[in-house]
Amino acid sequence: MQGKSQAAFLHGSFGSGKSHFILSHLAPTDRPSAKALLENQRSALQERMRRALEMAYGILKAEPGILDESDQKQLPSDKQLQSLHGAFQPRLPAVSNLEQALREILAKELEANYPGHPAFPVDKEISLDAVRKVWKEVKETCKTDDQRLEIVDHTMRDRLREVAQPLLLGKMGETHFLLNDHWRNKFEQEMARHQISGPVRVERLQEWMEQPRPMGLPARLKALIVYTFAEQTQRQLVRQGLALRDFEADLAADVELCPMELPSDEIWARAWERAKLLLPDLYPLNCTMANVELLSQRVGEALQPRRQALLDLPAKLRQLCQATQVDPAESPRLNHSRLAADLVNLPETKDARERVEQLARARWSDVPEELAAFVRGAHTMLPSLSQENLEMLAELPQLAGGQDLLHEMQEALQRSEQAQPLGPVVELGRKQVFNLIRSRPQTPATVAPAPARAKRLKAGQLKSANKDEAKAELQKILELLEDPKVRLSLNYEVWQEP
Repeated sequence: MQGKSQAAFLHGSFGSGKSHFILSHLAPTDRPSAKALLENQRSALQERMRRALEMAYGILKAEPGILDESDQKQLPSDKQLQSLHGAFQPRLPAVSNLEQALREILAKELEANYPGHPAFPVDKEISLDAVRKVWKEVKETCKTDDQRLEIVDHTMRDRLREVAQPLLLGKMGETHFLLNDHWRNKFEQEMARHQISGPVRVERLQEWMEQPRPMGLPARLKALIVYTFAEQTQRQLVRQGLALRDFEADLAADVELCPMELPSDEIWARAWERAKLLLPDLYPLNCTMANVELLSQRVGEALQPRRQALLDLPAKLRQLCQATQVDPAESPRLNHSRLAADLVNLPETKDARERVEQLARARWSDVPEELAAFVRGAHTMLPSLSQENLEMLAELPQLAGGQDLLHEMQEALQRSEQAQPLGPVVELGRKQVFNLIRSRPQTPATVAPAPARAKRLKAGQLKSANKDEAKAELQKILELLEDPKVRLSLNYEVWQEP
């Protein structure tokens, strides 16, 4: 007891930063050596107390003079650990310290209560954030042909070894993660045994996880197993008729895993070929639930920013055909614009499979690459077809010297967007039309003859006037028009420079 009290005193004195009070009676030059001496005494006493505790619990063999052997009520070492769980009879492990002993006892207790619990190679809790990141990689692996995915991030490799591998979801090799069919086989066998061929509830899967040996997993790890099984078997998690899009760590018992009807091989192949034209970076995909959703999402992301432009272009191109005297039936661009407008104007649906089937069944060009090029170029084509540009190009057939330019515009309209982008052609044509208009001879303004006996009050001409010059001249005319007997004859042209 004396050693214990002395150790507590020394720990409190130095541990709370109060050593200057204990040593204040010494000369400043003597305090460092005295402090070191006291700290050594504290360390020695702490070590003695640690050894005494380990002897008391049977970790070390008792030494004479350390323990109080006079107490006849002391329990023998084989009865010092008692369990309230009948299946668990703890025994003191053969270890070197108390910390190791506690870990061993807790591990034995966990094994007794949950014999199927995975042996995770980490001591810390597996966080929800880590589970979500593991799920992301597992989901990507499910999309591959060979259920094998290269993991570039070294931290993610460790995380897969620590979480996915002990859960029997897959094996993390040196660089690649390989998916495991353990849970798929187990759940499908149970479903066959219970004659379940359609939707299966989450609560049933969680029950089967605990058989034949309880695992005692937290909800987020159970959810990870359920989501992996759903992805492997093309099933969708649905609750009360609504699909669960994001990973939910605590799945309700009434959530169902419903088989997802996939597109036919023919429909999938055609949809993928068309999507590949719109998305050149798209890689080959098997027809799985995840890939159907991925394809639907990627195509939607490609079309949505261009949707309004694709809806507006048919009318704009038809107006351009009229302005340049091109038969609409001879313009591939106009035909492509109508097909593209139909493509983005399909009935809206949230079902990924329906969207994929819509893409496959949509009207398409005889030359698929040309329609895809038109869709990709729509957002750059529309600005050049402004109303101002179209009205200016409508002047082209009547302009002297404009026949060559008119012929170039007609040829461009009779080509596809893939062969010749239209935007630069229209912009160049607009500038050339403007130059032709500016360079044509100015014809004198024809003014109606004034009535007999009328007196001319003012006459003049403005050329290339700016706003201020025109305003000053008009102000003079307005002052004359204050007289109700004064009349005005006016002929003018207003042009915008490029």
